[in-house]
Amino acid sequence: MKLFMILRIFLTVVILSSSLVGIGDNAAYASGNNYYVSTTGLDSNPGTEVAPWRTIQKAAQTMVAGDTVYVRGGVYNSGIIAPRNSGEAGRPITFRTYPGELPVIDGAGFDHSSIAGLFTFHKNSYLILDGFEIRNALGTRLVYGIYNDGQYNILKNLKIHRTNGGGIHAYGSNLLIEDCEIWDSCFNGINEALSIVNVNGFEVRNCKIYGSTKNGLQVKNGSRNGLIHGNEIYGHATTGLYLDAHGTDIY
Repeated sequence: MKLFMILRIFLTVVILSSSLVGIGDNAAYASGNNYYVSTTGLDSNPGTEVAPWRTIQKAAQTMVAGDTVYVRGGVYNSGIIAPRNSGEAGRPITFRTYPGELPVIDGAGFDHSSIAGLFTFHKNSYLILDGFEIRNALGTRLVYGIYNDGQYNILKNLKIHRTNGGGIHAYGSNLLIEDCEIWDSCFNGINEALSIVNVNGFEVRNCKIYGSTKNGLQVKNGSRNGLIHGNEIYGHATTGLYLDAHGTDIY
């Protein structure tokens, strides 16, 4: 059986060398409210550090442009987490781990009525997701670690594993994915560990992607104006990096 693999290599692919205006994470952001979530909190609390919320979904439904939630360590057994609002340029909505702690989003036992991820950014823009472990997206429709079809979103420092679909399934535009680790994905035998689908403006950098039952990183369906660099991609059942026009130009 002929396998097209990329084994333990640091891979640089430049689809188009372009500056991805608006998604750089070094910008100075205007601050809004800071909220807190803890496994010992209550959603009836005000969401302060001393009286935190219990669920990340409570934060997702509450926050507006400029707000940040700090999530304390522990396991959050959760279905879909879907923000109600979008951020704005210079005022993103940020989901961040509490300093020095690791929150784990665990979808075991949950499903959803339509195709989704444990974090689902549906038409939401200017969001930052930073520092979580995301695991066990094992439903018949709740299959992705993260589903994104928004604009100007940043996914960073994430550990994603045990997903029926891909770890990250992305549409939209102006997307930054960095310093993420994705493994043990695509249990349903379709999709890819990381899918970039018809995305205009993207960067995937310094990620480690391995152990998928299908492809590793696939860029397809008209995706364009992207950078892929500094990634380690290996140990997939079929292809490590796959550029798939699927009847549409990739440029």
